[in-house]
Amino acid sequence: MAELDEQIATYLRAIEVEGKTVATQASYANSLADFRSLGRHLGLPQRAADYDVAHVYRFLSALRQRGSSPGYQNRATAR
Repeated sequence: MAELDEQIATYLRAIEVEGKTVATQASYANSLADFRSLGRHLGLPQRAADYDVAHVYRFLSALRQRGSSPGYQNRATAR
């Protein structure tokens, strides 16, 4: 498992422990799965520490190109 996937799993456990609703947990999990899928397609880093601003903009550009709403784009980068 890639380091980033482990960090995502830890984050999802944390929001469960914090008492986020099941719907919120599912929304975050879906957004993060989408991030990883698109990230693999784009060849983005497997470690959070390796990300830089250019990677984030590449991800956002890919979201926009596939027609994601501005609201989804905002939520995808706010986590």
